[in-house]
Parts: sequence; structure tokens; C-alpha cells
Amino acid sequence: MVLDGLQALLALEDDIEVVEVCDSGSSAVEAVARHRPDVVVLDHEMPDSTGVDALGRIRQSGMDVRVVLLAAYLDDRALVRAFAANVDGLVIKEDAGQVLLECLRSVAKGKRFIPPELSERALESLVRADPEDEPAPELTQREVEIMNEVAPGLSNKKIARRLGIKESTVKLHLNNIFRKVRVSSRVQLALYARGEVKR
Repeated sequence: MVLDGLQALLALEDDIEVVEVCDSGSSAVEAVARHRPDVVVLDHEMPDSTGVDALGRIRQSGMDVRVVLLAAYLDDRALVRAFAANVDGLVIKEDAGQVLLECLRSVAKGKRFIPPELSERALESLVRADPEDEPAPELTQREVEIMNEVAPGLSNKKIARRLGIKESTVKLHLNNIFRKVRVSSRVQLALYARGEVKR
């Protein structure tokens, strides 16, 4: 619904061309590499990753593209991560529409488009943060579900069957989880899920 709504909105604008529409963070990052668009809009809630995570991958790749993050809500940790990854624009979904169009045009000209209240929240969060604390990884709801299925020792095939998804999708999520929580095996992930290693 979000994708269809955005497409319909942008199709009405003569100065904006949509080169591809994606339904996951991974496909969005791949599409950016293919098309090298001026601006990419990332929904924060995607099936295989958060928008902030996809933003980080785009930045790490070195691709020169302006990135706008569209979110229903961003908690302080996600907000700080977005700023750390040099997000170019932030739009809250309830403000979408003309605000998003204004954001896209501004960002395309090389300007940042960040609501003042979000900038203030990010700054306040940084001031409150304990420099000794390492932020907890930001897992999607699906990633949390899969991690909790790994804890009792279920195989990818059983996890896929229980959650009604493909086994390949489970593998993709596990790769993302391993990277986010900094573990290299299912045993370590199970210990992490049970709270037996530092979160």
C-alpha cells in the first residue's frame, strides 16, 4: 500500500522519474547500484531490514546517492544511527504527501531536509548517552522471531515451516542477524537470544 501510494504520488510530478520500486532493503540496495539514482526513498519498515540498515549498506558501498528515510516512527537509537549514516532527508509518514515532495526536491539540490524536532531529539539522545554503552542492535520483528526459533535449536527448514516463509528467506534473515549482533554461529546466536552473552 505504501509503495502504490508513493508511486501514484510521484507519477503526477513532471520533474520526478521513478526508475524502480522495490519491496525489500536488499533489493533496494541492489537497485541503487544498478540505476545510480539521484535520490532513493527508503521505508524504515521493510521485510528483510530496517531503512537505517539499508542506508548504512548504501553508505558503506560508497555509492553517491542522496537518501531519504520514510518512517512511521523512529526511536532514539534508530534516529541517532540515521544521523551517523548521514541521512539526507527524514519524513514522518503522517506528514507524507507534499512534505515528501518538498523533501525530495530539496535533497536533490544537495540540501538536507530534517525536521527540527528530530534533530533536537538526536542531539538530546547523544548528550544523554553513556559513552561506555554499546548500542543494542536494531532487529526487525521478523529477525527477532527467527532468532527466538534458533534458540531452541530448530533448523532453517523447520523455522521456515513454522513461520510460513521460504528457507532461503530464513537464511537471508540469519545473515543479517549474525552481522547485527556480531556472532558467527547458530550456537553463539542461541546463547545471545537466551541472554547468556552480552546484548
